[in-house]
Amino acid sequence: MKIIHVLYQSLPGIYGSTLRSRDVMYSQKEIGLTAIAISSPFQEGLEKGVKKDVIDTIIYHRTSNDKESEAPTEGGASLIVKIQKSLRIFSFIRSIDKLAEQEKPDIIHAHATFFCALAAWRVARKRGIPVVYEVRSLWEERALDRKKTFLKKRVHWLIKSLETKAMKLVDHVVVINDNLFDDIVSRGIDQAKVTVVPNAVNTTYIENLKSNYNLKKRIDVKDVDQNTIVLGYIGTISPIEGLDMLVDVLDKINRIHVGRFTLKVFGKGDMMSVLKSLVEKHQMKNVIFGGSIAPSNILNAYNEIDIIINPRTRSRLTETVTPLKPLEAMAYQKLVIASNVGGMKELIRDKETGFLFEADNRESLFDLLDFIATNYPNDLTSSILNNATEFVNNNRNWVLNAKKYKEMYKSMLRSDKN
Repeated sequence: MKIIHVLYQSLPGIYGSTLRSRDVMYSQKEIGLTAIAISSPFQEGLEKGVKKDVIDTIIYHRTSNDKESEAPTEGGASLIVKIQKSLRIFSFIRSIDKLAEQEKPDIIHAHATFFCALAAWRVARKRGIPVVYEVRSLWEERALDRKKTFLKKRVHWLIKSLETKAMKLVDHVVVINDNLFDDIVSRGIDQAKVTVVPNAVNTTYIENLKSNYNLKKRIDVKDVDQNTIVLGYIGTISPIEGLDMLVDVLDKINRIHVGRFTLKVFGKGDMMSVLKSLVEKHQMKNVIFGGSIAPSNILNAYNEIDIIINPRTRSRLTETVTPLKPLEAMAYQKLVIASNVGGMKELIRDKETGFLFEADNRESLFDLLDFIATNYPNDLTSSILNNATEFVNNNRNWVLNAKKYKEMYKSMLRSDKN
């Protein structure tokens, strides 16, 4: 069975969505499916002008127009750029159609957003191929992450309308959790055509990485006292991640537990300048920015970290989206601290597979870090690490997900024949 995956963002871009896409395809290949990717005009490859990349054994066909102004960004683009980007769908349809002509896929699998879904649907209908749309987030909510102006409300309505339209057009919809399932069904989508495939960890990929890569010793933090706990954040530096609150609380906690915590931040994003200004304001020497890190070097990042922390703020977006990084941290046998937004609570049972604190509550985060500073490591944290590893291996393994995709594809092909 051959599947063309249509991606808005992909590797070498480092985001939760690109890593999930990689793991979807990597695990599908593990169980004998043929997975091929084509990325949108807004995603650059490993080198400009190159039309095909191979990353982690997956072939990525590129359609990039090499316009930096149209690259995906957390902060959004101007109205003119948004219009320009929307018109790229026509060239993208042609590129997908050309690839479909060459590869003769059994299924076209579009990944968020609606831009990919509508382009894939058009090609699938032309060629009589079933099409699935994978929804990973309520993308319209990102339009309201700051001030709810009239324009942003209209953009919110437009994106929601396009997302809903795409879901209704395609043959099947995949969502990453039950919250998204409920939201989509409430829009009038038949629940029989919606499948939940939760976020997971590709343990095979991790084990291959460990066996083929020599871990480096801690860098940048190698001179800290052995009693220092290194907190780590790996991901996009965006407003929803709550990193500004974390820095404020960390400044306060280190006045009491002097030298006990260091924070290592890996990633980039629109909040980076704000975060660096806040660190400078507090004159903090214990916050280190490690920049973006390639998936092939992720072991180095985890080797520098004792505890992963994800202090996400509460919003409709974070209540419905399941993050990938906490699962990855569990797979790398790192303790996880997170806020108790819905997406985190789906993965973490407080004091069983990690620690949770009240979202947007500085006192709650302070109290938890105070407890960690006094008690880490101990029997409780060792038990949590063991439980988290078992949870990932038994419940959130990508090979299990790949088998679920395979059965879904088979069902779609049977329905198509009927």
